[in-house]
Parts: sequence; C-alpha cells; structure tokens
Amino acid sequence: MVGVFASSGEDGGNNFDDLSSAKRGEGHVLLYNGKIQYAFSNLTSEIGLHQWTHFCHVFSSGKYTAYVNGEVRAQGPLDTATIPIPLNSTIIIGQEQDSLAGGFDKSQVFRGHIAQVNLWNSTLSGDAVRQLATCDSNLAGNVFSSDREELELLNVTVAEWDLADLCSKVDEYVIFPEMRNLKESRLMCHRSGGEIYAPDTRQKNTALHSSSLQFSKACFSNFHLWLGLSDEENETVWRKFSDGSVVTELPFSHDQPNGERGENCMFMSLIDGLWTDTYCFRVWDACVPCEKDLSRPLRLRGLCVKEELETVTEATRPGNRETRSPQEAEGDSRTEPRTTAWTDEAGCTLIELPRSYRRRGPPRARAGRPVELDAAVEILRFVTISDVNRLVRLELNVEITWKDPRLRFLNLKDVLEWNKLSEKEAAMIWRPKLEFPNVFDGNVRLLREGVYVRKTGKQEDVDPNDVQMNTVYAGDSAAFVQTQHYSGSFACSFDVFFYPFDTQRCSVHLQLSSLRLEVVKIAGERAKVTYLEDKQLPSYTVTKYYAQDSFRGNNKTRYSVLKVCFGSGRVGAG
Repeated sequence: MVGVFASSGEDGGNNFDDLSSAKRGEGHVLLYNGKIQYAFSNLTSEIGLHQWTHFCHVFSSGKYTAYVNGEVRAQGPLDTATIPIPLNSTIIIGQEQDSLAGGFDKSQVFRGHIAQVNLWNSTLSGDAVRQLATCDSNLAGNVFSSDREELELLNVTVAEWDLADLCSKVDEYVIFPEMRNLKESRLMCHRSGGEIYAPDTRQKNTALHSSSLQFSKACFSNFHLWLGLSDEENETVWRKFSDGSVVTELPFSHDQPNGERGENCMFMSLIDGLWTDTYCFRVWDACVPCEKDLSRPLRLRGLCVKEELETVTEATRPGNRETRSPQEAEGDSRTEPRTTAWTDEAGCTLIELPRSYRRRGPPRARAGRPVELDAAVEILRFVTISDVNRLVRLELNVEITWKDPRLRFLNLKDVLEWNKLSEKEAAMIWRPKLEFPNVFDGNVRLLREGVYVRKTGKQEDVDPNDVQMNTVYAGDSAAFVQTQHYSGSFACSFDVFFYPFDTQRCSVHLQLSSLRLEVVKIAGERAKVTYLEDKQLPSYTVTKYYAQDSFRGNNKTRYSVLKVCFGSGRVGAG
C-alpha cells in the first residue's frame, strides 16, 4: 500500500487512522475514523509520468465526494458511526504510518511530487474545486496549507515551482524519419509506447514543422508528416488520436479541408507546414511524429518487486517550493509520479507460497509412504575422545535435503550459494528439526545454519504477459538444502576390557523432532558420512565412519533416527 496522506491519532493508547488515503495495487484505500470505506475502492486514476494530477477529497455531513482534475470521480455516503474527525492527530504526507508518527515502511512511500496540500473546515463547491484544478485559483486552506505551515522534512528535497507550471503540459514527441502509410505509422508509434502527435496551437505547429525540416531528405514527399487528428466521429470536429480532445486552432491550407465526410485524417505540407485532410486509408507514405503517452508508463519486466513499479517521490509546494517526500502531509492536493532506477536484485524472493500453505506441516506423503529426507553428515573434527567419561566431543555439519511440491520457486541460479533463503523466507517454510537423544549433559550448540534451494528440474514455460517475467520452477523441480553446523558432546558406551588393545565404537544420534516415522523419515540407506581431517588423533586412530538407519519409541509412536557411527583404535595398540 502506497500512502499519499495519513492522519493518525491515539484511541485508548492504540494507533487510530483518523483519515488516510492510499493506493493499493490498482485500487484506492480510504479510511475515515478508522474504518475502511469499501464503497470507494474502485476510485482509480491513470499514472501520468511527469504530469500533475489534482485531487480533492470533500467530506461533508457524512458524505464523500472525490474530484480528480476537477471532475467528480466518486460520490456517496460514508460508512461511519462518528462523523467528526478528532483533532489529536499527526499528519503525514506521502507515507502510510503504522503507529502514531512512526512505523514507517519504505514500501508504503508515495513516489512522486506533491504540491498544494490544503485543509479547510468548510465545504468547497464544484466550481471552486475546478478553479483550483486549472490553476485559476490559489486558495490556501484555512486549517492547513503546505505553502504556509512549517513542515518537518525527512529525507526530502525542496524546489520552487510557478503555479502555472502545475497546469501546463509540455509536448514530448519524436519524429521517425521513415516513410510509411498511416496505418503502419500509427503502429510504429504504438510500438514505441505512444501515439501520432498532433499540435493543438499554431505556435506548436510551427515548431513541429521547423523540427521536421532536418529530415527533409528522408521525408521527401509534398505532404511529409502524418498528424494524429481525425474528424470521423463528428464532421469538422477534429480530435486527437491520443486523448480525444478537440483541437480548435487548425492551420489548414487556404482551400482545405475539402474532403467532407470522406477525408477524415490529416497530414502536413513540407513547404509551409499547413494542413490538408485526406483519406485515412490512402496509399501515401510519410514520416510520423510520435508523442509519448505519459499515461502508460513503461513497465520493466523481470524486476524483483511485487508492487506496481512506481518511483522515487517528490512533493512540490506551489508558488515556489518543492519537496521530495517519503514522509510528510492533505484535503486538496496535487501529485506527479516520477520514475527512477530499480536494481534487478532488490526485493527478490526465491519462493512463492500458495494461500493454503501451512508451514507447521511437512509435505504430504505419497501413496501412504513417509516423506523421505536425504542426509549428508561431515565430521569436521574430533575435539575429545574420553574413555574415562565415556563421551566424545566433536563438530559436524548436517545437510538435509527435501522437496516440497506445495511451493513454487522463482529465478533460481545455477550456483547453490546464490539461492540462499533470507531469514524471513526460511521462517515461512516447513523445515525439519533435529534432536540429539545421546547428547551428554545437554551440551550441543548450533553454531551456524543456512537454507538454500538447489535446481533439480526444468523451469516452467514463460508467460509473456507476466510483468514480473519470473523464471518459475515447480515444487518438484527444486529441493531445499538445510545446512547446520553443530558442536557437542555425546555419550558413548566404551568397552575397555581389552585395554590397551581396545577398539571403540561410538555414534551420534540425529532424530527428527515431533514427527512420527510414518510421516517423515531420514533415508538412512542413502545417507552419507564423510571425515576429511587427519585420522591420527592423539590417543586414537579413526578407523571407519558410516550411517545407520534406526528409530526411537515404541510400536505405537516411532521417530526416525540416523546414527552417525565411527570406530577408533587406540594408538600403539598393535
């Protein structure tokens, strides 16, 4: 949820959202006196990059009216038992607050400019709102005005703007010096994320014509530029392809337009820049100016972000000051989204959990058989072997591998270490827990652990319509690998009858915690034990090491146990 405006107070010591307006996905979240107003969740507006949008929220006698750019976009009664809003609140602009003046989450920051934040204690008329939206009025709020009040600015920048700039539009277009018919020219603009440009004043038309002359060698026909205008809907009423707005300044040639109902499209003369109407399906090649469609921002695919790709925010004060905002203050306001770079790694997640997933339970067994876990144990070092105390102290790494078909995996790398789960991700999944039944005096410590994902199969087919463009692996196409480094002392049964020619055997018992053998077991027949250090110890020589499948419990309740066994002979016994 991206916070645009939030006013929170305390009610009985608890945080209370008096008034909050935010965007969640494509919908609008409005809280009034702590209650979500579901009737207005469909209030949305297009994201126009580098374009100002004017919002005005009017609350009057239990009714709500929302204006966007001076036009009513939502209206209806508020769902609340208490109409007045308490005045013991803290106002934050551009950030949703999870506690009173705090609890800020960087993913809930509005990313854009904000200007002209005003609050009134009286109802504004529709005409007054429209005058504010068109910059014909600069009425400041009598309760609060961001132009008047001193604000606490945190991690923001400040700049100055003229009021007129908030309502002016700067035309941005690119001329493609390649000649095509109208249909292909329009398709070219669509592919570049825009529409055929049409100047709406004589001054803009002169600028377009002057700019096009640099391409006169490539755009060499008498009528060298297509224009994004048509009067097909209403004869003599010329509307832009881009937004349907009517253009009234029409620099036609002296005998134009002359096509009446048949000629509904437009091109420009190379000689003087004047316009001539023509058939839309005419076989005529000309170059094309493509206007950027700022209402359809570019979506970068393959980024590791779950929310809609918006950007670093800036909030602007009219007349003159502008602030860049993650944390600041609303009633009537103006906003402008802005883009920035995102890294391909920030916010990445490796796992995707279905809603039905329960981390307390293991994967389901198949055909009545228990889920089998593969184990690999590396004995790192023997610290002490004491026949007097009947114990062995050592360090070991325990690696357990299992699959969980309930999940899906995202964007896995070929190198295991690059697929390490974060602590948050590791806490979200089911993981096997170990006990050590033969630990000596409870003396065992977990020194280090990590959970990784290993690719074992092929990725699913890529969905070309997926904005995230994730590389997805089904649950049975990858496996979890849990590595744990333990240090501990373990009890052994030493037989010293043949001292000093005795050979001792000992084992470390690894038991799955709280899961019956019929549900989950360690596959002892596939388990591996390695020891890579010097086998010649001060008093003993390590002679062998292996894994043995076992269990603990009774006939009704049994638990899977893996015995890590090793044998040792006394030094000099032979």
